[in-house]
Amino acid sequence: MVILTIAKLDNNRSSGLNTNIPKYVKTLNKYCQSGCLDCGNSNPINFKGFENYYKLSEYQEFSIKKLPKPFNKPDIVVFQSLYIKEYLDIAKELKKLNIPYTIIPRCSMTKAAQQKSFIKKIIGNTLFFNKFISEAAFIHLLTENEYKESNKLFKIKNKVIIGNGFDTPDKTYKHNNNEIFKVLYIGRYNIYHKGLDVLLKAIKYQKEYFEKNKFKFVFWGNDSDNGIQKIKEIIKKYHIEKLVEINNEIFGKEKEKEILGSNLFIHTSRLEGHPTSIIEAISYGIPVFVTPGTNVYEDVKNNNLGFVSKLNYKQIANKLIEAFENKNKYNKITENEIKFAKVNYNWENIAKKIIKLYQKEINHK
Repeated sequence: MVILTIAKLDNNRSSGLNTNIPKYVKTLNKYCQSGCLDCGNSNPINFKGFENYYKLSEYQEFSIKKLPKPFNKPDIVVFQSLYIKEYLDIAKELKKLNIPYTIIPRCSMTKAAQQKSFIKKIIGNTLFFNKFISEAAFIHLLTENEYKESNKLFKIKNKVIIGNGFDTPDKTYKHNNNEIFKVLYIGRYNIYHKGLDVLLKAIKYQKEYFEKNKFKFVFWGNDSDNGIQKIKEIIKKYHIEKLVEINNEIFGKEKEKEILGSNLFIHTSRLEGHPTSIIEAISYGIPVFVTPGTNVYEDVKNNNLGFVSKLNYKQIANKLIEAFENKNKYNKITENEIKFAKVNYNWENIAKKIIKLYQKEINHK
């Protein structure tokens, strides 16, 4: 099977796209012929040395036929993300050549995502993207919840649901009896998407309890929409400076050390595709705390992988207290997470599943 992935990438190490798409392409290449056409202007580090990597910018007048064999006639093309104008002309050519394609919208079709830049998306959908979506052989969603939220607006006819992955780590989490109860957040400082406004309000709501029991909320990430400044202003306004620590981006061994040295990993997102940071945390075995917008809420709830809460500041605060008072359950949670991740998040298993389901969908056409 020949699978050509088309994406728009850069070198932002904090972006899940720039981590997951190269891993997706390269792991697939172990089991089929897999390549990537990049519509971006940078040279992603994660594709360095990969022979089946091509740049759209290197072609004056691009045609799929100009790609090296066998990617000039792939069995299927995978468009990663949705609102990228370069995709539209490529999709037209694929239609003429009778080459099927799928779209991995990465949350772009959900109701919450559609509300952002609402007018622009209505116009774009009406003029261009509704046709692009409708002519896909199927839509590849990352989670069941993403499908439910996307289907409300787009009425998806054909779908597959397969999530992102993470390489099983060598080290695993062991419950820490730290004097400080460390709650860890790693992600972009996008207040709306990540629900950080609600989390900070929750910290304020149970400020006395958290201070008495030596909680420390440690944030790591890159700035987004001036989020760091806004968060610092909220922290000052709520007088929770002693409880919240703000840090810049973290990677590699330092990131692993931070995860393994914490007590709880938290994401209170309004909007996600299938967040790499939570997949990573579960793979290490650190108990996680999530809200429905993370799209792993049901996994965590149904498989005892940590703690869940609706996106409500009072409930988040009280559930954090519950998580603190149930530390005796952490060893079992860790055991569950590691088992779950090996089956559901391992890239090798995901690649085999993708090939099987893509082939099934193509054969139905």
